[in-house]
Amino acid sequence: MSLVPIDQLTAARFEELKLEGFEAHSGSGAAVALRIFSVAKPQSIAAGYESFSVIFDGPQNPPLNQGIYRMHCAKLGLFDLFIVPIGADRGLRQYEAVFNRASEKRS
Repeated sequence: MSLVPIDQLTAARFEELKLEGFEAHSGSGAAVALRIFSVAKPQSIAAGYESFSVIFDGPQNPPLNQGIYRMHCAKLGLFDLFIVPIGADRGLRQYEAVFNRASEKRS
């Protein structure tokens, strides 16, 4: 199975997948189940750029370290994502992925 192109990983697409499960696969092959908690866009950003962040919830154990994980979602497919642990809330660990890139609408 080929990887989903990064330009298909948009804020709108992640919003659509809020109820879906994700699996983060580490290099050791172990998978950790994640769900999207929120998708946030900054109030302002330079014209021609896209910026947003996705917060994932996961179990307390095993914790994931900062790094690139092969992600899988049944409705989206496989993609690589850099995530960072940002804390814990509601008995769950939270991880953030931040996207900052030139958009196709850039002039």
